[in-house]
Amino acid sequence: MARKTAPDPASAPTPVTLGVTEIAAMTGRTVRWVQILAKEQGIAKEARGKYRLDSVMAALVSHYEAILEGTEKKASASRATDARTAEIEQRMAIRDRQLIPIEDAIMAQDKLVGVVNAELSGLPARISRDLGIRKKAEAEVHGARKRISDALAEMSGAARTGIGLDEAGGGADA
Repeated sequence: MARKTAPDPASAPTPVTLGVTEIAAMTGRTVRWVQILAKEQGIAKEARGKYRLDSVMAALVSHYEAILEGTEKKASASRATDARTAEIEQRMAIRDRQLIPIEDAIMAQDKLVGVVNAELSGLPARISRDLGIRKKAEAEVHGARKRISDALAEMSGAARTGIGLDEAGGGADA
């Protein structure tokens, strides 16, 4: 097995250095921006206006990672703010009775249909004493109650699922 030896310091490559204007040209930034980056990130300086390439690369990566992290934090904060805003709007809609629990809406429909049903039940007797006319009226009332009941079931199902709510009861308008 071959022995590993420590690299000879004399054979180590000399670090590549770049001038401030070269770095500015390669990054598409101004000389002043590069100088500020060098100061903030502690870029290794070899001589006046000369920086080590490895140090410049590390500083650039660090700089842009910090920008990305800040952008991600802003996006996360924005999503959280949007969620809070939606929750507040929903609470205000509930308070203003623009949004009600589905059970309350269905109970109101049921109660209204119950009143209509009760009114329709006594209608044939109020229309006529003639049994023939009364039988015809009862048949019509029975048909109307059936259609109302079917429409109520359809609208209640649509209200619970939200599917077809716009179309529910559409046949009654025609």
